[in-house]
Amino acid sequence: MTSALYSNVAHAEPEVTACKLKVFSIDPDTKGNNIRSGPGSEHKVIATIKDSDSQMEITGSAGKWLRVRQVSGVASEVYFKGEGWVYAPLTGINAKASVSLRASPMAQSAMTGKIPAEAGASVQSCHGEWLEIQYQSAKGWMPPGSYCGNPVTTCS
Repeated sequence: MTSALYSNVAHAEPEVTACKLKVFSIDPDTKGNNIRSGPGSEHKVIATIKDSDSQMEITGSAGKWLRVRQVSGVASEVYFKGEGWVYAPLTGINAKASVSLRASPMAQSAMTGKIPAEAGASVQSCHGEWLEIQYQSAKGWMPPGSYCGNPVTTCS
């Protein structure tokens, strides 16, 4: 009887947090970084980005997944346009300068670590223009303007 009750329960889609930032692929898979139709590996692959020098325009996050609006190359060629999802830890940024990482996406929150200038980090999540990253053993939030989502420059 219990299983019958749960079989009719719809699985809720994860809540999406709005973001506005750019990241690049750090996926070690030589086949490229998969963009999926929804936030999860169970969703269909709708595009594969093979150019490691491309920038992804991010508009939201759900758990460890980032919502992608567009992927462009350094010469502004468009590789993907629409709505898709990419696994956040397979994307990265570079720190513009040495930055203190925060416990939450607020300037007054506790410091959790530091990332040195021009160091690369993997993305974990985002909130507005704040970015949660993993740099070596340090994990925390980087404030807006402190990171660069361009794979071929430090945005200085």
